[in-house]
Amino acid sequence: MKRVAVITAFTGAVAGGVLAGPAVAGELGSSDPAIAALDCKVKGRVNAGIYVSPDASSGKVGTIPKDKTAAAACTSIKGESYTACGAGTNNRWVQVNYKGTEGWAASRCVKWVAP
Repeated sequence: MKRVAVITAFTGAVAGGVLAGPAVAGELGSSDPAIAALDCKVKGRVNAGIYVSPDASSGKVGTIPKDKTAAAACTSIKGESYTACGAGTNNRWVQVNYKGTEGWAASRCVKWVAP
């Protein structure tokens, strides 16, 4: 059974997280409520940047190449707004790990992959 908690990493408490993937927002696989289990997968819609926190000004640490798959948290969280990926302004971010590079990707720059 998975633990239910509120994601608090990087941006403080997240209230009213919304579902952006296949699970209920805030459902974690880790015993640490600040670290989401990366039980889902996303694929880069473009060469998607990976950032230190859910904010493009936090520092880019890597990239998920277009059409490549990365491990991801099963929810997105509200972070800083961005206009990347030609989809207007958005503020949803997904915690990811691509080949050992961990961080946050803008949710509009990735797509959910069925398990």
